[in-house]
Amino acid sequence: MRKTLLTLTILGLIFSCDKLKELAKAKFNMVNDTVELIIPASGSALTYAKSESFKMNLDSILKAENVNLSQENIKSFKLNSAELTILNADSSNNFANIQSCVVSFYSNANMTPVEIATLASNPDTYATILNVPVNQTIDVKEYAKTANTFYYTVSGTLRKATSKDLRIKIKVNYAIEAGL
Repeated sequence: MRKTLLTLTILGLIFSCDKLKELAKAKFNMVNDTVELIIPASGSALTYAKSESFKMNLDSILKAENVNLSQENIKSFKLNSAELTILNADSSNNFANIQSCVVSFYSNANMTPVEIATLASNPDTYATILNVPVNQTIDVKEYAKTANTFYYTVSGTLRKATSKDLRIKIKVNYAIEAGL
């Protein structure tokens, strides 16, 4: 009888811990659209590259989803989409100028850039918005678990030179999973 009671108590504790872990989970999408960068006028150069840093308080974002979680509880940090918008486009300076585009990501926790989105061949048509296909299998959780400063780099080749600085807004949609 005593052995049965002890076994039931231990099983109850195990199931209770599993239920607590279930309660301390979060799975959500987050959009970061606060980053702007300026790609200088190219002159005769046909390549471009520009990086910009931004702060993000992942602890606060996670606590808003589940008060029991912190950024160290991140299990997965992947990308759903990456969109670039030229804020000062005109008929001679727009995404038709760009042949290819790569968006890279890194942080103060891991300074090795990882390519998160790539467009190998952009159409030669006027556009102010460019959706750059993301690699949804890349998990950047190790870049995010202890970081507070993040970086995007936009680079590639030009089809034709730009005659003015291009103000580009970056909008990235992340899929985040966290739990104990």
